[in-house]
Amino acid sequence: MTVADRLTNLSPSHHHLSPIHHCPPPDPADLSTLRRHLRTGPKKLGAFAMTVASTGRRANDVRLMRWQDVRLSEGLWLYRPGRCLPLLPTTCVAIQVLPEVGPWVFPLSWRRTEHPWSHDAAEKSWERFRRSLPGALTHLTLTGLRASREAWIKQEQADNPPYTNVTGLPFHMRQPVPNLAELMERVRQCCTLGGDGITVKDLADLYFQYHLVGKASYDLHRRTFYKELTLWLDRPVSSLRKVEVIEWHASRRIAPSQANRGLGILRAACNWAIRLDLLSCANPTAGIRKFPTRSRERAVEPDEMPKLLWAIETAAPRDRAFFTVCLFTGARSGEVRHMEWQYVNLERRKWVKPTTKNGRSHTVPLPTQVVDVLTVLPRKGRWVFPGMVDEPLNASTPRKPWEAIRRVAGLPDVTIHDLRRTAATWLASNNTNLSVIQHALNHTSLQPTAIYARLHLSSLDKALQGMADQMQYTAGLMEQLPVTSEWPR
Repeated sequence: MTVADRLTNLSPSHHHLSPIHHCPPPDPADLSTLRRHLRTGPKKLGAFAMTVASTGRRANDVRLMRWQDVRLSEGLWLYRPGRCLPLLPTTCVAIQVLPEVGPWVFPLSWRRTEHPWSHDAAEKSWERFRRSLPGALTHLTLTGLRASREAWIKQEQADNPPYTNVTGLPFHMRQPVPNLAELMERVRQCCTLGGDGITVKDLADLYFQYHLVGKASYDLHRRTFYKELTLWLDRPVSSLRKVEVIEWHASRRIAPSQANRGLGILRAACNWAIRLDLLSCANPTAGIRKFPTRSRERAVEPDEMPKLLWAIETAAPRDRAFFTVCLFTGARSGEVRHMEWQYVNLERRKWVKPTTKNGRSHTVPLPTQVVDVLTVLPRKGRWVFPGMVDEPLNASTPRKPWEAIRRVAGLPDVTIHDLRRTAATWLASNNTNLSVIQHALNHTSLQPTAIYARLHLSSLDKALQGMADQMQYTAGLMEQLPVTSEWPR
C-alpha cells in the first residue's frame, strides 16, 4: 500500500496527521526587487521586514524589539539577556530613520507608543504591501521572508565590499581574518611600552589563527566566541573582572551548553596566552564553575519505531530522504546537509564523507532503504539537499519539518540528533561489536561509543537475570548439603 493510500484510508481520529506544509522563501533573483520596494515603501514596515529577513527571527520577536536593546553604532541587537544578534548595515540604516519615541522600535502607532506593534496589525500591513509586489513576491509571507536569511545575507555581502572577505565563515561573526603581522606588532608594543594590554578581540584572533586554525573545532569555537562575548571585544583582557564573567555566565543560564562553551573558549584562550607570555594578568575565568549538564540518553524504542517510520514516510520527498539518511546511517545532521552527489555511489551503495568532525574522511555503506529514497531526488547542482544560492541546506531548515514529523509520531521529546543515538543503540542491541559501532559513528576512540552500548538494557537485563538465576541455583544446591555445625540454620 502506498503512502497516498494510507493517508486516504486514515480514520477520522487521524485526520490531524496532515502532510507537512512549507513556507517557501523568495527566489534569490527576486531579492533585489524586494529590497528596492522595502526601501521605498512604508518606513516602519520596511525596517520591520528587513530585520526579520536579515536576522531570521520570528516576526513576533521583532515586534518586541526595544530601543534600549539596540546599538546601531555597533550593529548589535541584544536579542536575549547575554546574547547579541548582528544587524546588517542596511537594516541599521532602516531602523535609524525611525523616530525614537517610546520604548518600542516598532510601536503600535506613532501616537500610541506605549504599546508594541500588534500581531494582527503587522500581518495586515504586510498583506497590503505584498499585494503591490510583482510576480511571485505577491505570495511571500513573513515566515517565507524569515526563511530567506541566507540569500539576504549573501545579497548584503555582494552590495557591501567590506564584508566580502569573510569567506567560509558564518555571517554573524562578521569579523575579518586578522593581519597577523600587524597584530603581533601591536602585541609587542603593548608588552614593551606597557598600557592596558591586548583586547579580547586581539586575544581571540591570536588564539584562533595560531592555535585552532586547521582544526575541526575552528568554525564552531569562532562562531560561539563572537556570538557570546561580543560585548567585550574592545575591552582589554586585563580589565575583565571575575565578577563580570560570573554575571555574564549566570545570565546565560537559559542556554547552559552555549554558556559553558563560551566560558571554556575564553578560559582556554587566556591560558594559552599566559603560557606564551602574551598576558601578564591572571585568568579572569579561573575558578568559575560551568553549569552542570547531562548528556541525553534518548533513543527511539522498539514500540515507537513504527510510528516514527510512518511519520517520516508522510513527509515531503526531500525531508523523507534527509531523515531516512540520518536514521539508517547514524550520520550527523550537519554531515547529511553537506552531502554531495559526487561522493555518493548509489550503485555500490557507498557514501564518502571527505571531511568530518574529527578531521578525517569516512566511508559509509548505504542501506537499500537509503538508496531508494535518494534515487527519487532530483540531481540539480552539487548538493543532495540544496539550500539557497548554491549552498547546502541551512542548519535551521530541517527543524520545522522535524517538528511536524515528531508531532505526527507522538514523540515530542525526540530531537534530530537522537536519530544518530538511535542507530547506535539499535546496533548495540543486536550485539554488534563496539569497534564496528565506533566505525559506523566515526568516533576516534571507544569511550564515546561505549555510551550508546549502555543505553539499550536488553543485554544488561539478560546478564543480570542470568546472574540471579545462577545465584539461586547455587543456593538450591547448598540446601541439599548435609547440615553441619558450621552451617547456619
